Amino acid sequence: MTANPKQLRDTLRLTRDFLDVRSESDLEGALEWLGKITGCDSILAVNFQCGTNTLNLQTNAVYHKSKLQTKCDQQEIIDNPLFNLVKQSFEVKEEQSHLCLPPCGGVGSFMGEKNTTTDSITSLLLVTSEKNTLQAGHEISQFLLPHITSAIQRYLSTSENLNKPNTCALSTRELDVLNWVSLGKSNWETAVILGISENTVKFHMSNICKKLNVRKRGHAIAVATQLNLINI
Repeated sequence: MTANPKQLRDTLRLTRDFLDVRSESDLEGALEWLGKITGCDSILAVNFQCGTNTLNLQTNAVYHKSKLQTKCDQQEIIDNPLFNLVKQSFEVKEEQSHLCLPPCGGVGSFMGEKNTTTDSITSLLLVTSEKNTLQAGHEISQFLLPHITSAIQRYLSTSENLNKPNTCALSTRELDVLNWVSLGKSNWETAVILGISENTVKFHMSNICKKLNVRKRGHAIAVATQLNLINI
């Protein structure tokens, strides 16, 4: 990799921070950091479901160095000839270089990542610059693309679950633990109330977070409330 040591350190930190991406706005914040690391002018991250003749755009996150540039709307992206080449690009080669159309302009570094479970779900990253100095930026972006794809799939999955109440099956004991924790009880207090060990409470909370696709108990409580699994 041609990146300098500072770029590598910042890239590793950004890799860790992608674990906290929970929404499109979070992703745009991460893309801004990526833009500063690589020194590029614009980054566009999109995720879509590719049907037989249609592209269903699910995520449209963007970073522009210039605050004068605005975010393209979804129809503009779908109508862009660049993205009409998506299916063909993946059939031939996963990385190609293109000249990005306005408003980004400049030299484009275009790369993609297919979902591991289905070829119809695809994430794309387009990095552009006014000058052809994208080698390190391309390598860094290529390294981060799987992490970007994972973050997108994570928050899309959470969003879908929020629109389908009770799709996360928590056991009766997990619901008991989550209910007491949501009332402000500590692991120790919850253990005493339920007559189980504190380690068992921690075990149940870990399983709850995995099932709800979150990392912290506060987020688990919020998601469970929105899913009508608990009432607070």
